[in-house]
Amino acid sequence: MDKITNRNKKNNVITRFRNRNSLPVFPDKQAQDVYIIDTTLQELYNEGDRITKKLDKEILRPHRIRISEQEYERIWEILMSTGLVNGVIGFGNTGKLNLTNEGYQLMRQFGSYSSFVEQKEKMQQQQQSGFVLPQFIVTQEEETEGDQANEEKDKQAAAKKDKADDATEG
Repeated sequence: MDKITNRNKKNNVITRFRNRNSLPVFPDKQAQDVYIIDTTLQELYNEGDRITKKLDKEILRPHRIRISEQEYERIWEILMSTGLVNGVIGFGNTGKLNLTNEGYQLMRQFGSYSSFVEQKEKMQQQQQSGFVLPQFIVTQEEETEGDQANEEKDKQAAAKKDKADDATEG
């Protein structure tokens, strides 16, 4: 009896190990979302052919991505907001997705959504690192010219003030 119980326990452990969530550990939700979007787009693109598939049964389950119903709805909304996929409308098509023209072109150009995100981040880093604050270099000649101009303006202002004072006194 003990041998049968131990065998059942081992089988249960093996079954649980096989069926565990194989979704990799991500540092944040955004990385997880990128992984799921990437997987979805790759499934729908399929070597250049546009395919219609159900998100939960034909995309997430075969890739062993298990998420809660609340997460599923959140991912669905994110996918719809990207503009890369559309929900298929019609009887019996609930939960099905297909690529939009933008999604198809993104996959043709970058090969995956994660490559697109990496390229976008590189571009942002280049723009940030390429940003140089303008620096004004003042030479000694410009300083003396500027000082002379200021002195001249001060003299003119003093002369006008003297004339005004003379006019009011006279």
